Amino acid sequence: MLLSTFHPDRAAPGPGHGVPVSVGEFDDGPDLMLWNPHLFRASRRREALRAMLSARVVLCGLSGIAFVVVGALREVGFDAVLTIVLGALALAGATLAAVVSLAWFEIDHVHKRGQRCRLERQPGEFFYRTRDFTDLGTTTSDTVSEVVEALHQLHVTPARVWLDPALPRHAHVVAWDALRCLDHTRAARALVHEPGTGDKLGQLTAAANGAITGIDRAVAEVAAHLHACIALTQAWTVKLRHAGIQARAQAALDTLPEGWAARIAAEAETLPQDVFAYVTAARDITGAGPFPWEKSYVENQQVS
Repeated sequence: MLLSTFHPDRAAPGPGHGVPVSVGEFDDGPDLMLWNPHLFRASRRREALRAMLSARVVLCGLSGIAFVVVGALREVGFDAVLTIVLGALALAGATLAAVVSLAWFEIDHVHKRGQRCRLERQPGEFFYRTRDFTDLGTTTSDTVSEVVEALHQLHVTPARVWLDPALPRHAHVVAWDALRCLDHTRAARALVHEPGTGDKLGQLTAAANGAITGIDRAVAEVAAHLHACIALTQAWTVKLRHAGIQARAQAALDTLPEGWAARIAAEAETLPQDVFAYVTAARDITGAGPFPWEKSYVENQQVS
């Protein structure tokens, strides 16, 4: 089993309040990022602080404070007010820039002049991108994408509340260690594909090739197992959805007035009779003469 020792009290859950997979913006476009489950909280806080307090932000903030202090020490006048306003604007701009940098430093990796930030200088220290494995071949790259996407689905499925709370973290660690194994095969893959190596180091090359094949097969099994988890959670989600629909249908049926409509119709049946009795009595008292339907009835009787 590809499982490393994990200390939940020492490790950060990754960005976004425990989400192990996020979408990052890079120079070559958006990409899925699998975060290191063994990342110490102190490391994440340190990188967040560095992102907030860049040299430009610190310089702008200190300049703003200096302007405010100088303006406050001046005599009351337009120059003093202008200096304070400029200082306040500079300080507010520095604060806003720090807040934006803190909010986006984990997912915004589009940098000037193609430079990499500290989070991505060493792949695998903070996260892996799916494109970090494109050089290992299409099959391996596709397997990595399947692992990361399946892990993401496992964490966002509505059925997660029905699972063991430790299971998503366990899956996160397994997926991470699988990618770490693939990352450690780079030197061996280069040796296997180096021209002429097979003739010089036949046994070592064959052993390396066998080890790589075994690791690729193991990672493919990890992807298959994660997909099995997704299939199970999807089946349970369908059950929950059907159960919810059934419960809502039963609740709707329970709110229907049983027998009310028949009783109301029976009560309404006597209304025309009562009205007929009153209007005919009024006709007789007033001598208003027969109604049109009564005239038709009398004429029909005479004809017959």
